[in-house]
Amino acid sequence: MKLFIVYKDVFADRVAGQLVNDVNFCMSCGNGCNHCRLTYGSHAGSIQGYHEIEGEMPEFIDEPAKYLPKIVPRCDVLIPIGLHPDILATIPTFARDHGIPAVIVPVEDKKWLQFGLQKQLGDELRDFKIQHTFPRPFCDLDVKSNDASRSIIKQFMDEFKIGKPVIELEIKHGKIISGHVIRSEPCGCAYYLIQQLRGEHVFDEKVSLDEKISLAHHSFPCSASMDKDPVLGDSPLHVAGYIARDMVHDAIEQQMGIVDRTKFHRPQQILSTV
Repeated sequence: MKLFIVYKDVFADRVAGQLVNDVNFCMSCGNGCNHCRLTYGSHAGSIQGYHEIEGEMPEFIDEPAKYLPKIVPRCDVLIPIGLHPDILATIPTFARDHGIPAVIVPVEDKKWLQFGLQKQLGDELRDFKIQHTFPRPFCDLDVKSNDASRSIIKQFMDEFKIGKPVIELEIKHGKIISGHVIRSEPCGCAYYLIQQLRGEHVFDEKVSLDEKISLAHHSFPCSASMDKDPVLGDSPLHVAGYIARDMVHDAIEQQMGIVDRTKFHRPQQILSTV
């Protein structure tokens, strides 16, 4: 499977870094690195193009198509990241003209894609019979196995092992011993989270598991926006944090069976004012 990335935001470096798996991509563990990402390998050969749109953008662009590449090698998935809305509006025609069968538009910030433009893009891509999705944020990318309308996007998730994260954990005597990434967020955070949770108790009355997950998630750090997205009703950063928590909770239940998930967080203590 071949990819083409068109970008204006540095978040694209995170996505490409995860796919390429450069030795310096994740330095989060410092001298304590145990090279957990080695098993992922590298998909550098799958990136057919990595086109940056440079320079300051005007408020309105009269000829947005001039910012996009004229020649595009054969590819299966186009990923536009952080583009000016006028340029993004040309993506359906661009994908059609270059024979690209699937488009993934990640939304790490509400400014990247307002809901009105998302509906317009969806309608045009549907008319052109181009598979598409608009994950808010990118780590919420999820396609069911029986969804034939987005089979190429599902193949993208399976081949590159990115999307809504899934991990496995080894738990002994209530303690997380180790873990394995089945599918990571497109930024690669799942690998870091597992390393930070090694040796931690599943149920801890002093510092709750959810607090530890949140701390690791922020320390990676998550690059999703802190501004409230009206489509989500919350910030992409918070949604990404909830996804990270669910990833860990699901892995724990896979090992321990159904548990009371409220025990993963510590109730706020009410201080007496008397």
